[in-house]
Amino acid sequence: MPDGQPLRIDNIDPPFDDTDLKGKRYLYHYTRAEVALGHILRDERLRLSPYSDLNDPKEAKDWIMTVGAATDGGATAGRIWCEMSERIKGRTRLLCFTSDGYGLKREPQDIDDFWEARGFARPTMWAHYAENHRGIALVFDRRKLLANAIAELKAKGQLHYGHVSYRMLDEADGWSAFSFNSADWESLPAYQGVLRHLEQHRRWLFFTKHPDWASEQKCRIVGFGDFERHEFISTKSALVEIIFGDRASAATANRCYEFGAKLGVIVSKVDWHNGRPYRMIQQHAPKMVANGPP
Repeated sequence: MPDGQPLRIDNIDPPFDDTDLKGKRYLYHYTRAEVALGHILRDERLRLSPYSDLNDPKEAKDWIMTVGAATDGGATAGRIWCEMSERIKGRTRLLCFTSDGYGLKREPQDIDDFWEARGFARPTMWAHYAENHRGIALVFDRRKLLANAIAELKAKGQLHYGHVSYRMLDEADGWSAFSFNSADWESLPAYQGVLRHLEQHRRWLFFTKHPDWASEQKCRIVGFGDFERHEFISTKSALVEIIFGDRASAATANRCYEFGAKLGVIVSKVDWHNGRPYRMIQQHAPKMVANGPP
C-alpha cells in the first residue's frame, strides 16, 4: 500500500484490477496442527477474532485516551476514553497473516511460483504460532481470499487490508491516535464519532506495532462494524498449499496428505539445514523436491 496505508476493500469489486492488490501474492497463516486440521481445513474457513484477543499489550489492553477540553475534568475524560476504547475494540474483528519479502518490504515483486517465496521460512512464526515447528502453515492466494472476505462480510461493516508498520509508538502522530476533543465526541452520534476517528487514525490503531514484532511481517484483514464475536471467511478456491513443520508428528503429516488429496492442493514440509529453510514437496507421497515445485 502507498506509504504503508491500509486499503479499504469492502468498496472494491474483485478482481482488484485497478488497485494495489492486482498482483499475485501469497498469504501465510501459521497455526497449531489441532486448529488447522480440526477446524480450518475441515470446515474450509478462517476465523476473525476480537481485537482484544491478541497477545500484544497495545491490542489486548484498554486504550488510555487523552481527552481535551473536558468540562468537568477527570470524570468526563475517564468516561469518554473508556467509551471510545470499548466502541472501537468492541466492533473490531481481525485475521492475521505473514507475507513474502524480507526486512520491512511491504509489497514484494510478483512471483509466479514459490522459488522466491519466503513467507513459509520464518523460524519465529513456526516457533511462536505453530507449536515450535510441530504445527502447520497454510498458504493462500491473496486476491481470492480477500474476494471471499468481501463477499461474505461487506454487508456487516467496513473491511480493510494492509501490511503492519513497525514503528515506535511514542512518535507524535502515534500519540494523536489516542487523543481527541471532548466537544467533538459529545457533538456526534457515538458511531459517527468513532468512524471519523478511525478514518484519521486507522493505521496507528490497527496496522502499527512496536519494532520488536517486526520479524513477523504481519498483514491483516480488519473489519469494523456489526460483527458477531467470531466471524468466518471461506477458504474455498483460495487455499494453495498445506505446509507442516519439521517436528510435526506422523499423524499430523498423514492428515495433511489426506486434506491435500481432498482439497486438491500441494502438501509440503519445511526442513532446516544448518539454519537454512528447505521447502520439500510431499504431495500424497514421500517424494521430496527442495525449494520449489517439481
